[in-house]
Amino acid sequence: MNALEAILELVSKGLGVALMPDWGLPVSRYRDVRVLPLPEPGYFRTVGMISPGVSSRAPLVMAIAGILQQIELERHQAKARVEPLYASG
Repeated sequence: MNALEAILELVSKGLGVALMPDWGLPVSRYRDVRVLPLPEPGYFRTVGMISPGVSSRAPLVMAIAGILQQIELERHQAKARVEPLYASG
């Protein structure tokens, strides 16, 4: 078992959530874990969230996912607000 698989095991036992690289881990082996993709590009690695499939912490997990999505939305909107340059006279 490697470190990422160990993290999956811990999450499947209800011992937390994790942000992990999307390296094709054997998530399908864990029926009680779900993977939530995070907003796209601009990151060095593709990451997602994993959490127990059924958990009293589901609202917290969804809140964290929402915060990350909001950060990405604001980042994208900031890029779109670049002022055009005009030549003078």
